[in-house]
Amino acid sequence: MTSVTRTDIRAACSHIDAAVCLRRENQRRYMRGYYADTQAWCKERGICQRCRNEPAEPGRVLCWACRMDNNQRRSGAQQAPRR
Repeated sequence: MTSVTRTDIRAACSHIDAAVCLRRENQRRYMRGYYADTQAWCKERGICQRCRNEPAEPGRVLCWACRMDNNQRRSGAQQAPRR
């Protein structure tokens, strides 16, 4: 029976950790692209970027309800229940 040292374990796990990090980075890159494409799609069609159900206010990217919810969340005020 051979003994396994910590150095052997670290060397064996280092490529696994690198593969996990690479997969996560690829997922992050994909999701960033997906969100950017979705936001651009909504913006050019005048749809709210948050709920994607209502038309956005003129000159804005959010509908009235999402803007009010966003304002309350940012101000720290007590939030109304979300629809």
